[in-house]
Amino acid sequence: MATDVMAAAILLKETFKKYAGTDKDKDTMSKKEFAEFLREDIGDIDTTKESDEFFSQLDEDGDGVLQFEEFAMLLFAFCEIYEGILKSS
Repeated sequence: MATDVMAAAILLKETFKKYAGTDKDKDTMSKKEFAEFLREDIGDIDTTKESDEFFSQLDEDGDGVLQFEEFAMLLFAFCEIYEGILKSS
């Protein structure tokens, strides 16, 4: 039986797999694939510019694609956003 943390990690990996490689390499997520993920799973990103900026922040090595480790940084970003919302309310 998976713990809540393990279930979250598995879900994050499965989400990455769902979008990564739809255009080429299954081990990386392109900017186009990332934009599709944001539209379908997040829904709060309204413009290509916002999507591109977010992608650039996550693409730490600057190779133009996201590896899973870079994609996983979303979890930290969302935790920080959520913590900020809690503190301001």
